[in-house]
Amino acid sequence: MTVLEQADNVNWNDYHSVVKFYESNRIYMDNFENVSNQEEISLLIDYKLFYCMILLDRTEYDKMTPIFEHISLLLRKLEPTHIKFNDSSNQLMFVRGIVLSNKKKYKDAYPFFSELIKINPHNHSYKLWYDYTKLGLYNWIFNGVYSAAAILMVSDIIFSLDKVVNFNVGNVAIVIAAIAWASQYGLGKYYKNKKNAK
Repeated sequence: MTVLEQADNVNWNDYHSVVKFYESNRIYMDNFENVSNQEEISLLIDYKLFYCMILLDRTEYDKMTPIFEHISLLLRKLEPTHIKFNDSSNQLMFVRGIVLSNKKKYKDAYPFFSELIKINPHNHSYKLWYDYTKLGLYNWIFNGVYSAAAILMVSDIIFSLDKVVNFNVGNVAIVIAAIAWASQYGLGKYYKNKKNAK
């Protein structure tokens, strides 16, 4: 039975069935250089994306990296006019962005979600992950505020700055740090709840 015939018997809603199919046909899945038939290329992309979704659910991110490269190479072989080209390309961007966000690589993830929002600004999942990733990017601002507050407190202790400026610099630093923490915590909870409610 060929791989394509086996695929007809796979229950794509069953996690174990998909894993068994993919992993038992690893040689075929990983050796696609000579595949030129457009439908076969499209099916290979589908198999790999399904498998990636399972790995994503299992948080096995490192296993996904070579598969992402395979899908990218297959997309280059797939005609841009193919009926599934855009959907497959968008799904790859989406899954890559999620993996990078979950690994806290927000700077790398952001371009994927930014592009997806341009393609489909009404997609709820795209918007949620775009917002979540944007929040991750902004965390460096909050970290900068914490550092500035810490420097102020240490400077006040060493140089008694409150005598120079006629107000308690240490208390101001504590208030700034508290506001930054509350803002960061509040935004984080908001986006997390929004994402989990999808």
